[in-house]
Amino acid sequence: MTVKPFAILSVATAAALSLAGCSDRVEDHAERTGNAIAADVHAATSNVVDSVDALTGTVANQLDAATARSLDRAADRLDRASDDLQRDIRGHVDDARDHAGAALQDAGADLRERARERDGTSETQRRRAADEGMR
Repeated sequence: MTVKPFAILSVATAAALSLAGCSDRVEDHAERTGNAIAADVHAATSNVVDSVDALTGTVANQLDAATARSLDRAADRLDRASDDLQRDIRGHVDDARDHAGAALQDAGADLRERARERDGTSETQRRRAADEGMR
């Protein structure tokens, strides 16, 4: 019977040592698994950050391009409006010049007519005075 307690004690000691060795391996495995999970999470987070950065850059570039196109269209419309306004102003200036020229011609004709009438009346008066002086 003395062999039995020693055998039990030996088996218990071996089992305890085996469990202790397993426990160390389990801890190592858990640590490696935890590190692998942490590395995967870090890589996934980095990928998400990179994707968001790329998307933000793409959206910013698209907004810049859309803004540039809008500004170009607005500039083109302003150019056309400026050309139209310039053409309208020139047309009005031409009309005003034509009207002013016609008015000046009419005024000159009136002045010439009055001068003729005045000269004609004066000539008539001179003739009468000359005729009366001879009488």
